[in-house]
Amino acid sequence: MADMFDILRVSLFTGEDVPVTEWKPIFEEMKQQTVAALPGEWLSSHIDAPSWSLFCMSSQAQWIRVLHAQDALLQLLEANDIPCVILKGAAAAMAYPRPTLRTMGDVDFLVKRSDFEKAAALLEENGYVLTHEKDFVSHHYGYAKNHISFELHRRIPLVAEMDEMWMSRFEEGIDAREWHETEGYRFPTLPVTLNGLVLMLLSSYYQSAFKIRPWVAADHRLDDVCAHAFGKNVGGASAVT
Repeated sequence: MADMFDILRVSLFTGEDVPVTEWKPIFEEMKQQTVAALPGEWLSSHIDAPSWSLFCMSSQAQWIRVLHAQDALLQLLEANDIPCVILKGAAAAMAYPRPTLRTMGDVDFLVKRSDFEKAAALLEENGYVLTHEKDFVSHHYGYAKNHISFELHRRIPLVAEMDEMWMSRFEEGIDAREWHETEGYRFPTLPVTLNGLVLMLLSSYYQSAFKIRPWVAADHRLDDVCAHAFGKNVGGASAVT
């Protein structure tokens, strides 16, 4: 009988039919792993699962809402000369066969340390509401606006603040950011190798909560990017702490 991994394989890559007799336990597990929206297009012609199909449609609607909120945020930052890059979210969705299949929750973005407090003040002046005390976590502030959550990052999780080499490397990545477009919305990311490295680090960061993160289930191109990120383009470093 098919399991979660069979559903991901056929829906993302092969398109073939697989026998699914009990889809509800698979659906519930995939929701827990935040990958339940990935089989959306495949489902309609292979499984009679109306609640799962509805979930997929709702997920895609949320994706567009998050993209719209992300675009408004980027316009605000750009208008005030605060360069940033998107972390995970749309930056991970680029590796999917269809970016809109990725479950989107919040908007994570990284700014330079010198711009961090300026960016925080700008958000608060423009209706972004702080969702926790500023000393709650060391690497970001959390905000909410129009029912969308935002995380303003000063550094990447798992990169120690005293590690100047890596902090500088990511700030250089903001200077060398690359712009992408999906569904008519443009957004900046770190250069491809650094972006792959960030996804790998975040996968490790969230490993205790999730066996499978959305980017792990993405197209195999992401594996190549992550592997290359540890090579010559990031200085051949063996570890990030």
